[in-house]
Amino acid sequence: MKLPLEWVGDPKLAYFALERKVSPGLEEFVRTDAFLDAMTAATSIQRLVGHAVRGAQAAIAGSLGFPTGRQVERLTRAVEQLGEQLSLPPAERVVTSHVVREMEDRS
Repeated sequence: MKLPLEWVGDPKLAYFALERKVSPGLEEFVRTDAFLDAMTAATSIQRLVGHAVRGAQAAIAGSLGFPTGRQVERLTRAVEQLGEQLSLPPAERVVTSHVVREMEDRS
């Protein structure tokens, strides 16, 4: 492959000269069944490893006493619902059963 001497001073010229030479063969390779099979296998392995890593992270965090993602989501939803309830006038607020039981126990 012979590159023009101008490419030394201009990286864009070098890139485009190289691209013109390499592109046709690369595009032909990308369209082969072998490449598609390799990409499918690589994607499957990447997903499998990702799930395993996330599971290990959750297990380690749980064993150290940190809350799980599910617990954080539930707490976030509960706080949001509480905020919504407190923004309503008192007559329209919904009182949950455990709050009613606590009020009955106090009286």
